[in-house]
Amino acid sequence: MRSGNIEAFDAETAANGPLEMYEDSLQRTWTVIVAEADQEVRKAVAAALWRIGCNVAQAPDGRVVRTLLRTLERVDLLLTDYHLPAVVSSIELTAAARAHHPEIKVLFIGDLASLVKERPPGCLRDLVGVVKALLEKS
Repeated sequence: MRSGNIEAFDAETAANGPLEMYEDSLQRTWTVIVAEADQEVRKAVAAALWRIGCNVAQAPDGRVVRTLLRTLERVDLLLTDYHLPAVVSSIELTAAARAHHPEIKVLFIGDLASLVKERPPGCLRDLVGVVKALLEKS
């Protein structure tokens, strides 16, 4: 099943094995930067990560990622589309991330928009599971 509607993914996630939910009043454990040019996809991924207890900063391009890396006190994970605008290379972006946050984990996704929009429902939930597993290894 192919769908361009991200809300369908959230509905599917809620109906079939909801993500562990955290109250807004609880202290958030991790800080993640979600870097993706497609605003709809970026917001969907950020919302899913928020629901598992992450503070989430969003970036539409490499320039904003670099600004966030310089200004945020703590960043545990950079989740980014491999083809993010304003990025010279994945190596350059990883080096910039580690220059400011030596312990940061960096997860590149080949085509984040397709993963979220066009894959079967549950892919967003699976992505969040991978992110959570990476963060828990800290």
